Amino acid sequence: MESLVDFQLHRVSPLRCGSRVATETGQSVYEAGLRIIGDFTELESSVGRGQVSPAGMVRVTVAPVFGRLYVVPRLPAFFARYPNVSVDLSATERTVNLVEEGFDLSIKSGRLADSSMIARQLASSPVVVVATPDYLEKHGRPERPQDLARHACVVFAPLREPRAWRFENVDGPGLHVPSGNFHTGDAEQIRAAVLAHMGLVQAPAWLFAPEIASGAVVSLLPDFAPAPMPIHAVHPAGRRLPTKTRVFIDFVFGNFDV
Repeated sequence: MESLVDFQLHRVSPLRCGSRVATETGQSVYEAGLRIIGDFTELESSVGRGQVSPAGMVRVTVAPVFGRLYVVPRLPAFFARYPNVSVDLSATERTVNLVEEGFDLSIKSGRLADSSMIARQLASSPVVVVATPDYLEKHGRPERPQDLARHACVVFAPLREPRAWRFENVDGPGLHVPSGNFHTGDAEQIRAAVLAHMGLVQAPAWLFAPEIASGAVVSLLPDFAPAPMPIHAVHPAGRRLPTKTRVFIDFVFGNFDV
């Protein structure tokens, strides 16, 4: 007899008309079908094998550098605790349709757009301006956001347009559009450029947490820092969160400190 896991491999995508979902009802039926499959798959993995611990694959999307720094290092202890759970980690900066692409969970840093997804805040990270001591020794230390105009910046430009830096406790709009010789839409390259003494950057503190702790980079302008950046676990609405996904969130992020 075909197992429920085998059956899951034959599930179909929602009906489409061109590039759009045919009807809202069709989408609702499709999502309900996924919930049923997920529930029976988890039941089969636990009851069918006589297990009481969670089992199965958790498919997760995460930004590449966040996954490397904060998710992958925690996985050995997670697998030791939950040996029957597997994790498929997809490192991507793009926005993923969790339902259509078959993901259980997305870890997102930053403000969330309006969505029908369910979001659970895991942590928040201060937003800091950082530079290396070598850079500051050569170019001086900014004391106010207005001083940044005289400094080289590493420019985060995910859509080819520089992303403005935000500040509080300043006169005016509190925005600074960074300028510099190096533009990139990749957070890993932001890290590499700053550590190569190429300039200053404003980023969530988690991106440079080890270097801030060691003194390899210096946090600047703390009196003008904007609100902390939230980190969320996002999963599809209307679907019971499987035990395997819940324990992944609770374990990996239970003592999360950024």
